[in-house]
Amino acid sequence: MMDSRIPAFILLLLVSACVCVPETPSFIVLLADDMGYGDLYSYGHPSQEPNELDKMASEGMLFKNMYAADSICTPSRAALMTARIAARTGVLGQTATDTRYFTETDTGGMPLSEYTIAEALSDLGYSTGMVGKWHLGINNETGDDGHWLPGEHGFQYVGLNLPYSNLYYCDEDFVYEVDGPMPQKCFLYDGTQIIQQPFEHENITTRMVEQAKSYIESHKDEPFFLYVSFLETHTSLFSSKRFKGISRRGAYGDNVAEMAYNVGEILDHLQALGIAENTLVVFASDNGAHVEMCGDGGDTGMLYGGKANFWEGGIRIPAIAWMPESIPAASVSYELTSLMDLYPTFVEMAGGEMSADRIVDGRSQVDALFESGAGSHDYLFFHCWKNLFAVRGNTYKLVLRSHTPISRAELYDSCPYGVPQSSYFYLDGSYCEGDSIEIFDTPQLYNIDHDPRELFPLDTEEYGEIYAEFVAAIDTHMAQFNTAPSELGMSSCSVIPCCGGEPPCTCNYDSDRFTFYECVDED
Repeated sequence: MMDSRIPAFILLLLVSACVCVPETPSFIVLLADDMGYGDLYSYGHPSQEPNELDKMASEGMLFKNMYAADSICTPSRAALMTARIAARTGVLGQTATDTRYFTETDTGGMPLSEYTIAEALSDLGYSTGMVGKWHLGINNETGDDGHWLPGEHGFQYVGLNLPYSNLYYCDEDFVYEVDGPMPQKCFLYDGTQIIQQPFEHENITTRMVEQAKSYIESHKDEPFFLYVSFLETHTSLFSSKRFKGISRRGAYGDNVAEMAYNVGEILDHLQALGIAENTLVVFASDNGAHVEMCGDGGDTGMLYGGKANFWEGGIRIPAIAWMPESIPAASVSYELTSLMDLYPTFVEMAGGEMSADRIVDGRSQVDALFESGAGSHDYLFFHCWKNLFAVRGNTYKLVLRSHTPISRAELYDSCPYGVPQSSYFYLDGSYCEGDSIEIFDTPQLYNIDHDPRELFPLDTEEYGEIYAEFVAAIDTHMAQFNTAPSELGMSSCSVIPCCGGEPPCTCNYDSDRFTFYECVDED
């Protein structure tokens, strides 16, 4: 029985401080593609209009120190799915200069031996579903075996999805590729079946979100996990007719506005079904902005670098959590957090425990989300291939290696009038060794709170105690850092998805409009 001697105003404070988290909540992850830290009004963009994502932030929690596990699509998404640094799972190249992401000719994929967030929640009694971009492998031996598709990784329902990506080469407006979309790189699946090659952008986000809403309604009376992986804001940029020209920011702003509108559609649907209070929704980006895309790329805000490198602009991401009555409205978190944390956070909230048979790099952030407690990370480690590039700890960051970001002058030359002339990373910056990489004899230490632009490295002798703590943490981390056999870089033309089974591999289109390239296996 509560002590009657406790003053009434203290009782009121105790009740108001109580956070009531549902016993078996549902979970939705909304993932943007290449959205920069500074791309939203709520993150300070000067011309992006307020939208439903900003409304989501005003009703939930905005993260200031959320990090992707990697600076490029495939390894970041693998880490999200497994709560493990991608190199541990085999999602890395055969060598340090292999491409860091799966392509249409890759025979590998995220290993089926990995225990994904979808599998864990399924084993806890959850229904699991996804729509949108996958980019974790497609086929293994033939063009239609679907060996690595999301249904093989624990997703019970898979709607419209891009097994590969929305690429520069998928442009239908002839802004980038004068010959139009490449069928071999631009294909849309429904479940495991290819339905458009190349795919149509018009209303594709609406169609995916309508499927997501239908899935939510079908499972509103049971716990579910839904992964909505948007095509926005990756190039090729696109907007449906109703969103074209609505943003003062231009085509990129239109693209953001369309995605944000559809985020609002999902949140409104949860409210209408009466399950918003029982559903934790997290929005984030998979990595930083692709700055080499100039006017058609995102904005890193004041952060240095961008997609594919490990300066702040490549790995610090916008993120918002929303759960009415559980997450305080208009709250801001400065805790050190990672996309890898979603998996263990969801598992703890679902009443489960993380598997003890493998090293997990993510940490549950239940206390930080609901109890105003501290985050669970002392350090975050950022690897490119097997090489350790950077470590973030408390208010500091140690940079051991770095890619060379593109300069303003070089951007001007490569993007006349702000329009990119090709899809690339400066100095082959997607590689993990080579001309674009600088290895520091003495790692550079930054106070990221004071110097988020990473302009002023600190004297490691003056800050000797902090530097020594980083070195000790790195020694501990590297002592148990293991990599699985590489799944990237094994290529065969035979695994390219092909609508109809043979060239020109088109459906839903007049094949005369598009250029088919001949894929030839290397000897």
